[in-house]
Amino acid sequence: MLILTIAPKRLSLVDALGESASMLALAESMEAVVVGAWVIEPGPTVCLGALQVAGRVLADPVAGNVLRRSTTGAAAFLDGGLLVSLALPTLDAIHRDTTPRTILNRNVRPLLAGFRHAGIAASYLGRDFISVARRPFALLGIDGSAKGAVLIEALASGESTFALPAALATDLEVGTHRLRDLSPISLEEASRDRDPEEIAGSVLEGIAVKLGAETEPWDGSSASVKLPRVLGPTSPLEGAVQLLAPQPIPMGWLDLALVDGLPWIGGDVLAPAYALGSSFELAHPDTPMEGAEWDDVRRASELLSDARSAGR
Repeated sequence: MLILTIAPKRLSLVDALGESASMLALAESMEAVVVGAWVIEPGPTVCLGALQVAGRVLADPVAGNVLRRSTTGAAAFLDGGLLVSLALPTLDAIHRDTTPRTILNRNVRPLLAGFRHAGIAASYLGRDFISVARRPFALLGIDGSAKGAVLIEALASGESTFALPAALATDLEVGTHRLRDLSPISLEEASRDRDPEEIAGSVLEGIAVKLGAETEPWDGSSASVKLPRVLGPTSPLEGAVQLLAPQPIPMGWLDLALVDGLPWIGGDVLAPAYALGSSFELAHPDTPMEGAEWDDVRRASELLSDARSAGR
């Protein structure tokens, strides 16, 4: 198994996420596992999931520094910290028993091994975050390609925690209780103030040990992905937008909208972005998905069809 390693570096969050996003195409084209780690420069930033409607999550989506990552899932708040990413050419490249319903349960294991190698006693207790001492530590996000490649990102905040401050969130978001009412832990506390660059390097070493294969350095020449800007409450939607009431799922909400009269499904669900949005018909029972099930998407589709018919 070919494993490519992107050497740790210190970047702004937007640049680190852009490089991380490029790993998906790299894993697919090289038919290799790709791992990378970035130390995030300080600066308070809200990082939305790829398909979250900004105004459902944030009280003022254009106040402060708000960006959107390529992976799906919930919003994170970061002030410095660490981004660790794992890209696979296929869902089961590491664990052959991986299924679309165990995409995180199986593939988060190398990330856990990496953090443990760095002296951070990480564990995965389900849902969409890695824990330390049973406290939420790093938020998880996923993306995928139509050919089956997978990208998993873990975001840990530096001095603060990744939990979205209540002062920035809508009442609906505050009431969602994403973290099981557990007190999150920051990278600084979990690592006992160790040097972030040292931690990043040690995490990558631990991932390689877990995978049990030699790694090859990647020179980082693949093009960084340009992330979309968050320009208002209906972001990432453009055009004539009619928002429907969000629908509850086990890990938050599905966002529903008619965009120029056409149905759109997004939200907090962890699934490949290509299979949702305006292309949700591409999703099916074999689509990798965490935090919701295919039936949730199907029911949302029926609501959109009813709303579309009522508007004619």
